[in-house]
Amino acid sequence: MKVVRTFATSANIGPGFDSLGICFDLYNDYSFKLNDSYSLIGFESEFSDPNKNLIIQSYEEVFKTLNKTIQFIELTQLEQNIPTSRGLGSSASCIVAGILIANDILGNLLSIDDVFQLASN
Repeated sequence: MKVVRTFATSANIGPGFDSLGICFDLYNDYSFKLNDSYSLIGFESEFSDPNKNLIIQSYEEVFKTLNKTIQFIELTQLEQNIPTSRGLGSSASCIVAGILIANDILGNLLSIDDVFQLASN
């Protein structure tokens, strides 16, 4: 199993709203490995359905963008320190996690710039 860590962020900094950002020492850790079907472990019930999980949605978007066949994974939430709906970028964190996981599964086809472009769409 491999692990990806994503950090909490905020872009709501005074006059730099949505143009200045900060990264906090709060993070979520996820482990992943290939699997015969999606398996989500350690998630709250509202995020345990692959069709409603933002990590899986962004993961699949990478495969679609690169015209690759989606490969199923077992995804385990190891640490969940970023609170949801509190302005600390929990959704952005999930999107980045999905992209990084997909990139790893695909053999790191994406450059850091490609990852940035996908995450910011």
